[in-house]
Amino acid sequence: MPKIKLADIVINKKYRTALRALSKDERATLLESIKSEGVRDPLVVCEGTAELVEGHHRYGIAKELGIEPPIHVREFTDEDEILRFIWSNALGRRNLDGAEAALIRGRLYESLKRKDNGHGDQMHHPTNAAEEVAEMAGVSTGTVARDARLVKAVDSLAGQLKSA
Repeated sequence: MPKIKLADIVINKKYRTALRALSKDERATLLESIKSEGVRDPLVVCEGTAELVEGHHRYGIAKELGIEPPIHVREFTDEDEILRFIWSNALGRRNLDGAEAALIRGRLYESLKRKDNGHGDQMHHPTNAAEEVAEMAGVSTGTVARDARLVKAVDSLAGQLKSA
């Protein structure tokens, strides 16, 4: 595959909105960092589609400043794997408040439960998925279970509001 440039990148709204946008202060801090040090962490794009998976804020700032950031092309099997990648990175890198972290852990858990081995069989028993997320996030499996219930409640409420 030829080298991907900033202009080649495609934005997928689902991936862009998988995490909240930066606050004005957070964006200003990132902008100053990129001005002084450049883009330190590469943007991650999906092989074959050039969809931006990780680094939406860095992408926007690099585009604004007219600089070419480092870009890492990675293969993903499906949309769920991409979302798991986004959420896993967020848990490890972002300064999340408690509610944000809970929603991400819950979404990651639900996605891992749905993950299958390509033959329609679940690879992750719910208990194993909870253990994997708990270990990754440094919380208990009980916390992950509560987070999953929170996600279901938030999604249900969002669906009700859309209907109204």
